Amino acid sequence: MFNSPAGKLVRSWLFQGVLYMSPDELLFRIAAEVAVIGAVWWLIADPVSWSGVLAVIVVHTLFWLVNSHFWALEIRKGVRLVKNRPQAVKNYLEALRGRCTRCRSIKWCFASGSLARGAFGVYSDLDVACIPRPGNWNRIVVLAFGMRERLIAAFKRMPVELYCYSEEALAHISPEECRLVLKGPGKADGDMQRWMSWDCFWDSPSEFFQQCE
Repeated sequence: MFNSPAGKLVRSWLFQGVLYMSPDELLFRIAAEVAVIGAVWWLIADPVSWSGVLAVIVVHTLFWLVNSHFWALEIRKGVRLVKNRPQAVKNYLEALRGRCTRCRSIKWCFASGSLARGAFGVYSDLDVACIPRPGNWNRIVVLAFGMRERLIAAFKRMPVELYCYSEEALAHISPEECRLVLKGPGKADGDMQRWMSWDCFWDSPSEFFQQCE
């Protein structure tokens, strides 16, 4: 039952991708939702009974739709809610690259997963990782950036799964991947041995989108 399309929707609504978040990103996500629930509860507390429960349901559903990788949900094996179009994906990645460049708190941002393995297809998702510069303030800024970026992806109908990681997480990425660097120091760094620059990706999109037409 839980593997049916309806069951996957229910699980997605309940957990909203938080199982893959780092502890501080999870805390940031919970704090943001609790703050919005409190505001909604305060607005509707007088005229509506059970207003607290209603506030939780409304806000949790809103976060599910706009901040939980909704379009990346796999409703059936190998099938998502939207189909990828190469030009739309390239346009989104280029815009994301610009936003990352303007965010001084981001040290690295790169795409991994199927795109980095040259297996990006019509129902693939975009796995994106953001690494902040040292310092608690930079971490908070990047966590907020990630939340905003998931909101942008929701309105763009992009199947994006974006998380914020520490530098130590780089060691756990598959060595088979040639990660697309959207922002970062490049191959001079030991942890970024296998990488693809934006210019190279832009010049050779067919290598990444062979199954996407």
